[in-house]
Amino acid sequence: MAAELDAYEIAFLCGGPDRVARAALVALCADGRITISDEAPYRLVRTSRAGHHPVETSMLEKIPTSGLPIKLVLRTTADSPVVRRCAATLIEKKLLRRSFRGWVGPSRTGEEERERLGESPSDDAVARFAAEGVTALPEGPLRDALTALPPEPEFPFKLPKAGKGSGYDDRGSYGDSGGGGATGAGV
Repeated sequence: MAAELDAYEIAFLCGGPDRVARAALVALCADGRITISDEAPYRLVRTSRAGHHPVETSMLEKIPTSGLPIKLVLRTTADSPVVRRCAATLIEKKLLRRSFRGWVGPSRTGEEERERLGESPSDDAVARFAAEGVTALPEGPLRDALTALPPEPEFPFKLPKAGKGSGYDDRGSYGDSGGGGATGAGV
């Protein structure tokens, strides 16, 4: 039985937090909400504030209209609470497993889902990129910029434990806004 996953969950399952940030960049460049310079050093410029998903909104909030280097935007997005909540959702769906030391990697079911996603590419460009990575992109400035970046790290990934550090909470969901995340309510 295939899990119902959005493009950003697919991205985390197939490539981790860096792939999630890169998938958001693909989505935002596809419809012009972000533009990318034609040559290195690559800069991103925000042309719209409208995010259709919390990961996109998180990325858009980081980019001023004057622009920022692509590496900075991708790193801060990959490290954001909304991307960590994506991991928590995959843990809830039993597609990722987490060690007691905070390392996260695909479960057996997650490995099967990754294989299924690789065998049946999506018609949606962002979901296809999420599953396959940069090879799914057509030639152009976006593919050139992503190819010029260091490769995405491979599983396992280290995530902070629930309630520790940067506001990560295993119970979080995509619908949570970043504004109320620092309440520190202890149980």
